[in-house]
Amino acid sequence: MTIAYRNAPLTQAMAFRDYGGASYWSMRLARSPAPSDVAAGVEFSSDFIHWVPGVNVTNAPFLLEVRDPDAPANQPKRFSRIHVSR
Repeated sequence: MTIAYRNAPLTQAMAFRDYGGASYWSMRLARSPAPSDVAAGVEFSSDFIHWVPGVNVTNAPFLLEVRDPDAPANQPKRFSRIHVSR
């Protein structure tokens, strides 16, 4: 998936990654530095109704990496969305 943000492409890569000996769904977003009045984050859900914020692994000007707070064994289905607010 590619998303345009202020004329700079963002790409996302969902994958299982190891964090402290456990595997979690994670998302990496290459991005342009956000304006100071914009906040971006990733949220996860198992039902499209109840969303929980992801755990920030890396939050740098050009990279946001977030992991699911719940282990995949606890969630048979998982969805993610990028939440941007101003």
